[in-house]
Amino acid sequence: MNQNQGVTLIELIITVAIIGILAAIAFPSYEKYVQRTHRSEVIANMSEMAQWLERQYSKNNQYPTAAQSAAQVSAAGTDRYTVAIAFTQTNGRNTDYSITATATGPQTSDSADGQSCATLTLTAIGNQTPAACWNSAARWPRRVGPAGAQAADRGPLTGPCSRRGGFRLPCAAGL
Repeated sequence: MNQNQGVTLIELIITVAIIGILAAIAFPSYEKYVQRTHRSEVIANMSEMAQWLERQYSKNNQYPTAAQSAAQVSAAGTDRYTVAIAFTQTNGRNTDYSITATATGPQTSDSADGQSCATLTLTAIGNQTPAACWNSAARWPRRVGPAGAQAADRGPLTGPCSRRGGFRLPCAAGL
């Protein structure tokens, strides 16, 4: 009795082909997952920066200068995004801001629902563009108003569950 113990060339080729097919399916999914993770990181950093800016506005009745916020801007950047902030001045005071994160390297191909996520923007009134890249409106309070109305068309919110800028915040029971 002569029994061969080993793997034939055909079995080896089939095994390598199966591994190749699985890798071809798994790698793009993994790459998208990594891009979403980096996007979530920079969105969280941008939100933290916006909160810091709002605290400064509450203290000083104006947003800080670009020099004062330089440390916050550099901390918000990641290895795949460059973050910048632009201020709007009225009567020599910073009264508005726009935080922009621009993708670099492999992150530039990131997209959500067919929209490119290479540039993310967050403004002082809570506008987030492109909307599909921010995952949901729950990340940042949105202004309440008639359907289709622009933020500038909506009047300021008043009452115990509102704040400067017209963001609707959750109310605690009994307020």
